[in-house]
Amino acid sequence: MNRYLKMTLFLPALVLCNCGDSSTLPQSVGSQRENENSSSNNNPTGNKNPTGNNNQAGNGSQNSNQPGQIDTVFDYREITGEEIESVELTWENRDLSPKDVAVVRSEQHNEMQVDIVRHRVSNRTHYGAILTPLDESSSPRPIVIVASGLNQALKRKSVEHFAEQYGNTSPFADFIKIIPLFRGQIFDFSSGVYPADGDFCDAYAGAADDAIAFLNVAETLLPSQARFDKVLVNGGSRGGNTGLLLAMRDERINTVIAAAAPVDFYRNDIRLLYGSQYDCQFLAGRTEDASRRRMLTSSPLFFQPNALLQNVFLFHGERDWIVPVRNANEMYQHLMSFSVDVSLTLYAGHDHGSFYSLSEHQQNLSRAIRQFKNNLEM
Repeated sequence: MNRYLKMTLFLPALVLCNCGDSSTLPQSVGSQRENENSSSNNNPTGNKNPTGNNNQAGNGSQNSNQPGQIDTVFDYREITGEEIESVELTWENRDLSPKDVAVVRSEQHNEMQVDIVRHRVSNRTHYGAILTPLDESSSPRPIVIVASGLNQALKRKSVEHFAEQYGNTSPFADFIKIIPLFRGQIFDFSSGVYPADGDFCDAYAGAADDAIAFLNVAETLLPSQARFDKVLVNGGSRGGNTGLLLAMRDERINTVIAAAAPVDFYRNDIRLLYGSQYDCQFLAGRTEDASRRRMLTSSPLFFQPNALLQNVFLFHGERDWIVPVRNANEMYQHLMSFSVDVSLTLYAGHDHGSFYSLSEHQQNLSRAIRQFKNNLEM
């Protein structure tokens, strides 16, 4: 089994903080932050955000984190096997087939064909971007789903920024990049604006639905150009959560690269840590049963990985207080229990996303991509 641990696993004390104002969400309190406009918080190029706004997304904006401000009582009783089975049955029967698929904009950018695609799922309009290298390929290309992090204060996503990060200097240069726009967000591309319908606070389970739906869109548009039988997901923070949820739900997912990913929202300490943002995502306007369902469907730690999943690469900062390192530790043990080939790298002295630009992390990222390409040959 391929594992490379940077240190002994441990569970740190949960740190609560009422953070100051920030232009993105639950980041590292004004210290290192990854740009939330990035294609994922797992920056494949190692470059800092050229705008200088290196905020990274997690689970709520800094000025939305108000620990202890929620005064309603919620019963975090034990989840039953019947509830797990009910969720899995709902996932299996959910219709995420896209309707009215249309390429609404197509341009060349950074040596890639960039297509903005509109589609409808459950009578809601969604968008996504497909980035295809311009050079000829004699065989179907590998696919990476780029799962973006969460920026509660900034819903807009720049497609040009994705194209810069995942261009011909990145380790994903030869991949077809599939970039779902998650519900309630807005794509900006070449002076065009493309808003997605849906509840922005349905940021985890909803994002997983949107990613699966857009993978379905891509498969209808590129049936012979790409390898849809084995797909890689790359994401950090919320994007890492999305990747892990897809690993539980969709047998096309072969490999997941997840950095600083939250994996369990069914905890009172997490509710207190994320404050009003947690309220928006899981509690507000819902019955207790509906809230419990939303927490559960947003938490990959409760579910069995798909039978065809081959590799998961987990990366986490040892000093991450936004998404405590126990998330990576527990996810590692959970996947190990299903005999998934999982590796965990903990970066000493680093917090939420501050390790993304490290040369060591870039080498580890390249190693994960090489492993995925080896899987394609099997």
